[in-house]
Amino acid sequence: MRFSRRLIWFITATLLLAVTQLALCQNVAGGAFIQSNGSSPPQFYEVGHEFADLLPSSVPVEIPLDLYVVVRDEDGIDTVIGSYKKDNDTIWTNATMSVSSELTEQRYSYSARPLNFTLDADNRLMVWDVVYYASDTLGNWNKSAQGSIAYWFLTADDDSTPITVVTGVAIAGIIVVVIVVIRKRYYQD
Repeated sequence: MRFSRRLIWFITATLLLAVTQLALCQNVAGGAFIQSNGSSPPQFYEVGHEFADLLPSSVPVEIPLDLYVVVRDEDGIDTVIGSYKKDNDTIWTNATMSVSSELTEQRYSYSARPLNFTLDADNRLMVWDVVYYASDTLGNWNKSAQGSIAYWFLTADDDSTPITVVTGVAIAGIIVVVIVVIRKRYYQD
């Protein structure tokens, strides 16, 4: 069986994202924090969408960058900032995030869509590095571990697309199951 270059790129990107997710599960807080008054700083429970989106199309597709994180703090959350860059860039850009929903046990989900970008036949894979910062109402700051968000574009007129999509979906499904099992074990209180 002959593998296309896109399939190899997709598998590589998916495996890199899975390894990143596993590392994040091992170290939820992940970074140094500023603790000003003896109480705990905000804690991160999810660090973005750690998967690749498959977008089969015959025309360029404009996609929003979706930043998403779950934060918990006993003292209340004041500010959440998503910092992002393309994986090959050196300059980070910050976006203030908004509460998208209130979860249980003083956990809140935050989201932002700071920009749109285009995927096409010349730009098939876009990987964004992301880091989140949060402060509570007492002035304690924390930084999440670095994560990645990947978007994958497949040309709809390519004859290998059905095999690539089926293989990619199967691999992504296996990775999602592994991540769910790890998260359930790790986040059981």
